[in-house]
Amino acid sequence: MRFIVKVFVCSLVVLVTFSGSHLLRGQGFVFSNGFESPLYLNPAFAGTADAPQLATQFRRPTTGVGFFHYVASFDMPVEKLRGGIGFSLSSTIMEEVRFDNLLNGFYAWHWNIGTDLLVSPAVNIGFGYNHLNNENLSLGGVGEGRVSAIYFNVGGGLMMRYRNLTTGFSIDHLNTPDVGYNGISETMPQRLTVHGVVEHALMEQLHILPGIIYQSHWDVQHVIPSVVLDFMGFRAGINGVYERNRRGSIDTNMYGVCFLVGAHLQQFMIGYSYTTGVSEGALPNMTAHELAITYRFSGQD
Repeated sequence: MRFIVKVFVCSLVVLVTFSGSHLLRGQGFVFSNGFESPLYLNPAFAGTADAPQLATQFRRPTTGVGFFHYVASFDMPVEKLRGGIGFSLSSTIMEEVRFDNLLNGFYAWHWNIGTDLLVSPAVNIGFGYNHLNNENLSLGGVGEGRVSAIYFNVGGGLMMRYRNLTTGFSIDHLNTPDVGYNGISETMPQRLTVHGVVEHALMEQLHILPGIIYQSHWDVQHVIPSVVLDFMGFRAGINGVYERNRRGSIDTNMYGVCFLVGAHLQQFMIGYSYTTGVSEGALPNMTAHELAITYRFSGQD
């Protein structure tokens, strides 16, 4: 009976998550080194580190429009709930003009099948607060002065880990909330993320981790393949970045490359990456610095 209930819940999460997939029209911000922010990538990672942990990641373009992206999260396993819980705050700041914030809470159910397979369906619920300061917007905006929008957010995801392979998907903004200002309706489209990474031992202390992330939001699609080498916890790698923007009459393709270094130690993890555009049509704000820091409150791996 318990097995049937587990299968039903996992199937329900998959069906609910994909029920609105036809509404996807693909841009929230995306990190070039997205695996360093697991809860932003997929709520199903909540509690899978086997210890409470705090994580932060920043992204700052070097040129172009002054967008600053930030994610902070906390998650922990809870044995009595047979899974993990967590929360995250993600923010996008455009100089002193626009502030977008989203606070999400997560629950992931950890279903261990045998000794090798973990299946983790998850849900997230939260609230968003967007603020626009027209006084600092030179091109004009919606209404006069400062305007704000508050909205309710729902999402879900599924993660599967088989030995050294981890893969999954998530869809945020399942309820397609209204994020418009001053009574002007603007629907937030769903954000689809699909990801996968595998760890393979080249030698006893040298591992290679090829991975890929696909994300679609606001008519913008990103594909980020990556290859990372890990030697005794110290990491270096390279990512490709492909972005397609199909907003309105625009249809552009941009290519970039990301170089990353970092260290994954027992309780402390840090990573730095630098992304730059390499194609002729790449926008200036594709060039950016990213910094990720994670602290695990236990010495467990």
